[in-house]
Formats: sequence, C-alpha cells, structure tokens
Amino acid sequence: MTIKGFFSGKTAKQLIERSQVYGGSGGDPCTKCGLHKGVITSKMRPSGEGELGVLVVGEAPGKTEDEQGVQFIGEAGQLWQEYLNEYGIDIHRDFKLTNAVNCRPPKNRTPSASEIQCCRGRVRAVMEEFNPKQIWLVGEAAIKSFYGMRFSECGVGRWHRLCIPDKQTNAWVVPMYHPSFALRANNDKNKLSCFERDLRFAVGCLGLERPVIADPVPMVDIITEYGQVVHYLKWLLNRAHNEKFLMAFDYECSNLKPFYGEVQYIWSCAISLGVDNATAFPVSYTGHFTRQQEATITHLLKLIMEHPNIGKIAHNLQFEDLWSRGVLGAKMAGWHWCTMNAAHVLDNRRDFCGLKFQSYINFGIEGYEKESKPYMRKMHKGTELNMLDTMPLDNLLLYNGLDALLTMWLFNKQRPIFGRKGEPRGISLGRV
Repeated sequence: MTIKGFFSGKTAKQLIERSQVYGGSGGDPCTKCGLHKGVITSKMRPSGEGELGVLVVGEAPGKTEDEQGVQFIGEAGQLWQEYLNEYGIDIHRDFKLTNAVNCRPPKNRTPSASEIQCCRGRVRAVMEEFNPKQIWLVGEAAIKSFYGMRFSECGVGRWHRLCIPDKQTNAWVVPMYHPSFALRANNDKNKLSCFERDLRFAVGCLGLERPVIADPVPMVDIITEYGQVVHYLKWLLNRAHNEKFLMAFDYECSNLKPFYGEVQYIWSCAISLGVDNATAFPVSYTGHFTRQQEATITHLLKLIMEHPNIGKIAHNLQFEDLWSRGVLGAKMAGWHWCTMNAAHVLDNRRDFCGLKFQSYINFGIEGYEKESKPYMRKMHKGTELNMLDTMPLDNLLLYNGLDALLTMWLFNKQRPIFGRKGEPRGISLGRV
C-alpha cells in the first residue's frame, strides 16, 4: 500500500527522497540513525489540523506518543494544553505537530546531534508541505534542527522569547522552552514564570501576517572613482554647514584596533543617511588610490567626523571612534547613538548584540558576511594586517554598505522604544 504524503498527494517515498537532499549526505539518513528499529511508531508522521497555520516542532516522541503515534499527548503535552486552555487554543486542532526527531530515543533521552541531523530533512519537508505562517520551535532539539546549519549557538537561552522573520520559510519563527521544562520545574516559581512569559509572548504573535523581508542590496550605492568619493564627502560637509542630520557609518579596517602593528588602515567606509540608502567607497584599499588621493579622502572624512552638526550612529561605537581618532586623527564630535549598546540595554543575553545576529532576528537578513569572513581571518604574511584589501573591491564595499544600512535600520527600530528627544531634524528616515 502506498502511503500518501502528509499534506498533499505526494507519496511518503517522495518526501523521504526530499529529506535525503535536505539531510545533506548520501543514502537513507534513517539507516544511519537507527532509532526506528527500536520503537513502536517509526518515522512518526505529523499530526494536528493546523487551523491557525502554526507548525510546532517539538523535540522527540515520548513513551505515550510512541505507543499512540500522535505528538504531544504525553504528560508534557497535557501540561502544555492546560496552559494553552487559558488562550482558547487546542493543540491538536490549531497546530500542526511534528518533532525534531521522529522516532522515540531510548528511555526518552535527549536526541543526539547526529539524530537531529539525520531527521532534519523530514522536518524541512513538513515545513514545505504545510507552508506555515509561524513555526514554534519548542525545546533545544527543535532549535538545533532549525538553526543548526545556520548558527553555531542554538541554546534555548539565546533564542527564546523572539519572533523572527525568516526568509527561508517565509514564516515567523518563535523559539521557546519545551513544556517538559515546566514539568521538571518542581514548583520553582522563577522557571515557571519564564515558561509562562514565553508562552504568553508566543500567543501574542499569532495575529501577525506573513513577514515581509526587504532586500537591502539594491539600497547600497557603490562609488569607486576618486572624483565621485570627493564629491560625495564635500556634499556631506556642505550640507552640515546648513543643517543638522544623522548618519550611520561603518569602517572595514585592517585589524580590530588601530595600534596593532606599525601601520593600520581603514580599507573602506560606508555611510547611511536613511533606511533606504547607503553609500560605500574605498579609503586605503591597497593599490586603488594614490597616496595623495588617500590623504585627501582621509582629510575629508576627518572633517566629517569632527563636524558637530552630523549626528553619528554606529554599531559598537567604540570601534569607529577608536579608528577615527587613531587613523584619521579626528577629534570626534556629534556621537548620537550606539546600536550595540542599545541592543544590550533592550536584551543583555550573551552573544546577542552583534550586528549580524541583530539583523537576522529583527529583519530576517542573514549570511551576507560569509564571503568576507575568510579575508578577515587571514593575515598578510609577516604583518598585523588582515586581507580584506584582497577581497574584490565591489564585494567588500557591498558588505560594508550593508553593515552601515542595517545599523541605520536598527537605530530606526530602537529609537521609538527609547523615546529619545531632541534629535537632529532635516532628514526623513522612513520606516523598516
């Protein structure tokens, strides 16, 4: 007998073939995993009607689930239903249910990284078939299943109580603690309160429409000709003589700090004046400008950094301030906002405030740094200089421009939360 696919006319065989593609290695991942050999319900299919358009990814079937072939009907699932009754939600009516691992691990142990990897293809196939508006990742195994190939840190502590626009699935992703966390809390009020707040937050996200993720790449203007760069910088200075305005800026530099080694360089700079634009240009990128041309550009940048009418925004203000002082010789004026510090004030979790992570959890933008990373890690032989100046110039400037633009996006999102008054006028930042 041919078993039909979970949500369409596709056969189970077709879904498993797709799962092998997602699993990333040749052969049947179930054979490599082997969990299916010792269970009652092997390769458990999704259950639930999914009326709210939410796919719940749990960790693994327990004893009761394995016996009856239905997710979230054991002790933890029953407790979760008790919590959700308050919101009028029925797990099996309103959610589509699956697990990071679809066969019960022996004695309900935590699924291993290898088992999660082997079953990842099946989970991704379910996501494709159901096409949910939201994906609730319930427990660490579910978070590892979804993010394990994309992020190195997948602990619940880093991810819970977030509603993330995810471009790959065209859905909001809401990670949270598993109901077994509450089951094992032993009446610990702090743990139970954390679980309840996460659940309240997740339910509060249910009314959201599908996320709309903007493409920032067309918003970055790359200029490489000396005359264009000088014209742009002089235009900024002329504007500053007549009005106050804000700019987010970002450097790509030869090291983390300007005093490593005898000489350090600002390879490029990018400036964003609003949420729909950024301009990126070379500064001391090796071999691009003559020494005199570099001197003119760095002098104009110095004047910009010293101008009090230009409010400066950066992600990790200390970095741009240090390089402006150390390489440009600027006496900085007009510092207005550090988006990293603001992110830390809003949420002070570890490994949380970096621009790349903030760009993903706020705007669904990820992965644009992958090409630049190898150049940052490699060093010019016998020097203290990284090799960003050997990265193709247009690629470096695009990366630089995206950093500046996303810093402006982040500032524009943070600003209303803090309700800061007295900001410079004369610029419309728009909305993201």
